[in-house]
Amino acid sequence: MPGDKALIDFVQSNEKDIKKWLRWRPTAEGTYEDLLRDAETGVISVNRYKGKEWDALVNKTYEGKKSGSGIGGFYDPSNKSINLQEGTDSLPHEVLHYFASHQAKDQDDGNYGTPDKINPYIKADMKLKGWLPSLHPGGRRPTMPGKFAPGKWWNKKMATKNVKYSNKEKYHPWFDEHSFDVFDKKSGNEKESTPYKEPSFGEAFKEARKSKVDAFEWKGKTYHTKYKEEVKPKAESFLDRWKKSWAFRGSNY
Repeated sequence: MPGDKALIDFVQSNEKDIKKWLRWRPTAEGTYEDLLRDAETGVISVNRYKGKEWDALVNKTYEGKKSGSGIGGFYDPSNKSINLQEGTDSLPHEVLHYFASHQAKDQDDGNYGTPDKINPYIKADMKLKGWLPSLHPGGRRPTMPGKFAPGKWWNKKMATKNVKYSNKEKYHPWFDEHSFDVFDKKSGNEKESTPYKEPSFGEAFKEARKSKVDAFEWKGKTYHTKYKEEVKPKAESFLDRWKKSWAFRGSNY
């Protein structure tokens, strides 16, 4: 079975960068040659979904914990499939999930290619927002203050993106969201990968309503999906009624 053309074009065009990425991450599993072979022979499938189809797939895969609007794609290592929301540019990011996930193996069974522990120096660097010296290309690069040209250039070209999201998900910095988007995207069929942007509360609520789930998670908290008028008012207790009558009668009653 022939492989997906966009996938093959991307892998062939980025051989040097993919090999460099792997060289700096020796715990990642597999080689560039493995990736190219599986892409060309169709072992890696690329599936593209539209609208409600995508929402249903994400809802099923993540058990209602994430919405389709917040995810552009995901890789399933169990069957070597790249699943994409049609119209997004997530192929380059998901290709690297052939080699590694984001989290350590002991955090989630089935993860692969990620160091089991984050050493104390890297933990300190994460806490200090990347201000400790790091020679690793996947190390944190801090966001610079100021509004001048050098700072703007640094923040656009060098600073690590999506740090808050990666920290929240307990990603190793060598395998965080940014580290999967660091090299040139030369495939003629794909644009530059769009970094993950956490949806607003309104967007997450709307997407959850659309997916017909009872609850959704936003910034670490769980919320229901009912409008205000759909929520039954809580029955007043005897104490509540007494307090109201006390306020009405006054303290001299």
